[in-house]
Amino acid sequence: MRTATRPSFRSADRLSPPDKRARSRFISAAYSSSESGQAATVTVARTGSSSGVVSVQYQTGGGTATANSDYTPASGTLVWNDGDAANKTFTIPIVDDQTYETDETVNLSLSNAVGGAVLGNQKTAVLTITNDDSQPGISINNVSQAEGKQRQ
Repeated sequence: MRTATRPSFRSADRLSPPDKRARSRFISAAYSSSESGQAATVTVARTGSSSGVVSVQYQTGGGTATANSDYTPASGTLVWNDGDAANKTFTIPIVDDQTYETDETVNLSLSNAVGGAVLGNQKTAVLTITNDDSQPGISINNVSQAEGKQRQ
């Protein structure tokens, strides 16, 4: 008589159900704005589930740009209502100074996802403010020097 054996499953063989939680993330790791632009627009996406009301906080800070001299700090909360999967945006006002300088950066971050949402893989990004001022130069014109020995 033959005995039937049951197949054994290891936990690694079992498929995990897909994670359907809503995720909030920047749509890009890098954003750019000219210094002469009035503001940079940053886009945040909700991916995964569109069920339920979810929100995420955003904030600027750090990088090589100086707050209130090169840009106006921005922070706030983005909210998606139940069924809303549209991208949300926020703006960072850019200060147009008259100083020649290298391009500067502002760090962007997402935090505190609520309503069953989690932060996606792109929870930080960098905004580059490109300089639009001319490099200063020195010019010397109409210079003359008498040759030879001069009498006094």
